[in-house]
Amino acid sequence: SAGEQPTPRTYRDVYKNVQYGYSVVIPASLLGTASVPKESEGGINISLSTKDNHYIWVGATENSFMFSSLRWAVDFQRVWIEADGSQVLSFTQDPTYLGKLKGTRLTVRYKPSGSEQVMVKDFVLALRSKKNAAGTLYRVEMTTSQNQYSQDRKHFESVVRSWRI
Repeated sequence: SAGEQPTPRTYRDVYKNVQYGYSVVIPASLLGTASVPKESEGGINISLSTKDNHYIWVGATENSFMFSSLRWAVDFQRVWIEADGSQVLSFTQDPTYLGKLKGTRLTVRYKPSGSEQVMVKDFVLALRSKKNAAGTLYRVEMTTSQNQYSQDRKHFESVVRSWRI
């Protein structure tokens, strides 16, 4: 019926996104899932544990905010984390690559509103611009807790290293 959630699709090993033209290798013990309709699938969610706030999101979207530079996109991420009342404890950014694209890695330690648990978001963002068009914003984003970070980071970095366009 209309409005029914599609059954999530699961992916193992290599995930290829035809719509946005990229692929990544999903770490061996993990699964990627997508639950939006196939034709609008921008990426996958890779769950890192049974807790719902430990995951890696790999995806792409049209640059609909029309970020003219990656710096704007990065600033927007920070504002977005603070917008829900989270307290940002530290914020680091470094130039990096996503495949052949120049990107930015952003690591944010924060406390969600009303929580004492320190969480970490680790992002790699890359912008592929097209002449006279919005272009595409690619991202690999991990959310995990501070105490799981050193372990989960290995998965995150292997996904980032495997990313190809």
